[in-house]
Amino acid sequence: MFVGHELKKLKKEYPEIELEPVEVTTDFKRTWNDGIKIFPALKIENEILSGLILTPGRIRRFVQAHLD
Repeated sequence: MFVGHELKKLKKEYPEIELEPVEVTTDFKRTWNDGIKIFPALKIENEILSGLILTPGRIRRFVQAHLD
């Protein structure tokens, strides 16, 4: 899975990143309340990046935009 692999790489580059995985099958209410409707998804503050195809480049740009 691209998402997990890319997030691990970003975590190594930016150790200050805090990751909190949410298991959507067992915590559906939280997922829905967080505004996540499509999987996989990443949420940083109030912004969500989601879609069936999240390329490493899209993931990286999304995360880096919130680090600057």
